Amino acid sequence: DEPIHIGKAALASSYVGTKYFGHWLRGDCIQYILAQEYGQPLCVRRPVDPADHQRSYERYFHQNWMPTDRARIDHLVVFQDYAQNKFKQRRYKFLKAQIKEHFPGTSRRTNVFLRRGQTGVARIIQNEGEIVDALVKRDFKIVDLENDSLETILSTLVDARVVVSMEGSHISHCCFTVPDRSGLIVLQPPDRFTGVHRGWAECMSIRFGFVVGDKAEGGYY
Repeated sequence: DEPIHIGKAALASSYVGTKYFGHWLRGDCIQYILAQEYGQPLCVRRPVDPADHQRSYERYFHQNWMPTDRARIDHLVVFQDYAQNKFKQRRYKFLKAQIKEHFPGTSRRTNVFLRRGQTGVARIIQNEGEIVDALVKRDFKIVDLENDSLETILSTLVDARVVVSMEGSHISHCCFTVPDRSGLIVLQPPDRFTGVHRGWAECMSIRFGFVVGDKAEGGYY
């Protein structure tokens, strides 16, 4: 296709956001708000989301992520939007309020286990059944990313007191849902340690903790 002409644009997409759903949701969607202030938001094509969660979030956030593949741009604004600060916090809270309009929640707080299952890059918990049994005895509600709708996931998370989950992009669903002063506990693989969720959690007054597992055949324990 011939490139389109754009007079002034601002880049909403990031490199990691074009590859990983969690970075798109947690990072690019708040960068989109900046882009709107400086020009036409420029969105780069992402992989197809098999769960179609992106399209739902676009609707909740009132954002248009129609990709631009080829363009000639007269003036392009590019952001360095890495630090967690009050400026970023305001944008988190703005999108969180958009989710709240659709999922107002209740006054009852629930502990939640967010089950990753086979979604995304394989990160199998070999003793997941044992963990689920222990958490259910402690009144945790199990939310299954493979089988539950996005609406079920979000309507549960908005009432969460504590969320426990394997590390991964899916934890970003918590960014715009779980109440302030709630807790997030990440089950962390020992061979791919990342603290990416700690930053936004502390920025949003969410207590953060992690448990490092052991590597086991075909997954983790």
